Amino acid sequence: MTKQILDLTLDEFGYKGMINLPVWNEFTSNSDDVYEVNFGGDINSPLLSELRDTYDFIVSNQEEIKNVILQELFEEYSGFQAKYCDDEDDEFMPDLTCVNDLKPLISLARVHILDVIKDGIAYIGFEFDCSWDEEHGFGVMLFKNEVVAMGGSDSSFLSWIANDHLNESSDSN
Repeated sequence: MTKQILDLTLDEFGYKGMINLPVWNEFTSNSDDVYEVNFGGDINSPLLSELRDTYDFIVSNQEEIKNVILQELFEEYSGFQAKYCDDEDDEFMPDLTCVNDLKPLISLARVHILDVIKDGIAYIGFEFDCSWDEEHGFGVMLFKNEVVAMGGSDSSFLSWIANDHLNESSDSN
């Protein structure tokens, strides 16, 4: 059953709406659990049925997706510290002891559903505000529950990243 996309609009940059993801409420001051969702990544594309199906996939699998993102960030965090911190006691990137230590450091800003599709599901991106890069933020691109890319916020919406992953996975088959 397709879930209704909240407040769907079309502007010069493509389709936008809102998505209800209460699993992220403890990582942000957003008390209503609703976040912006952009369709098409960095390309203005039509709202295909696969993009709607992906919206449903995100809502239905939000807990698993959250856990995958947080675990991958936790595992890669020391690399981000090395890149962004001048000293070990940086208040913006303190050392972590567990995944929950990420809660005060990131907050979900928006979700991207790209126009790159594999097996009926589009690649998805989660864009975050983060303590260590206020200008560029933090982004994660996934295919279903597999992390494809992680880095600045643009990692969450650049279609070429999804296309590269799609081509690599089809070359290996």
